[in-house]
Formats: sequence, structure tokens, C-alpha cells
Amino acid sequence: MKLTMLPAAFDVAAGPLECIRRDYSGEPSNKFGEVLDRYSDFVALCEDFDGYVEFFLLQDLINEDGTIRFFHPFDNSRTPAVPKTPEYLEYLQRSMDRIRAVSLWSASGAFRQVPVGPHLV
Repeated sequence: MKLTMLPAAFDVAAGPLECIRRDYSGEPSNKFGEVLDRYSDFVALCEDFDGYVEFFLLQDLINEDGTIRFFHPFDNSRTPAVPKTPEYLEYLQRSMDRIRAVSLWSASGAFRQVPVGPHLV
């Protein structure tokens, strides 16, 4: 896949996660639709997007209202793939915040306490 095909690809965590969210909700214009269709049995294991987020421990990438927490301004894949300087600095800050959060979370042992539903075992 060329970078120009998915402008949000620079946002390597949130861009693909938005495509996965759209796939679960049945929304059109999913850039990863073909790939996700190929792995539909795997995608179905999580039942829904919330299950996917829970299984892969991606809660820190989701806002309280259930939307994706993008690291880079998102305009339905119409923003440039590589951000300009101010946007890059914001992306860099959000990336570092996520790395710190995952490191703290991992060091705390919280990952051992994440419940896994029977459909995800």
C-alpha cells in the first residue's frame, strides 16, 4: 500500500485503528477494507470494536466519547501524510505521551489485571 493511499498512515497507531473502527461499524470508505476482509475470521473474534480495543489493550488511543485519539490532525484521510512542522511537533508529543503511558502501565503490572472475555480467549 502506498503512503499516498492512506494519508493518515503517518499516524501509525490511530490511522489504522480508525479504519478498523469503521470496519466494525460498517462505515464505507475504509482504506483497509480489503485486508480486513481477508482476515475476517480473526476480526470476528473480538465481536466489536470495543472488544478489539480491549483485547489489544488500546484503551489509551480512545477518547472518553469513544472516538480515536489521533496523534496528528485527522480530516477523514484528506490531511497530508507527512505533517508540517507544528503538526509534526504535536504528533511527536502525543507519540511520546503514549510511550510514557504504556511504559508506566507496563511497569505497574496493570496488564495482568485486564479482564479477557470468554470470546477472546
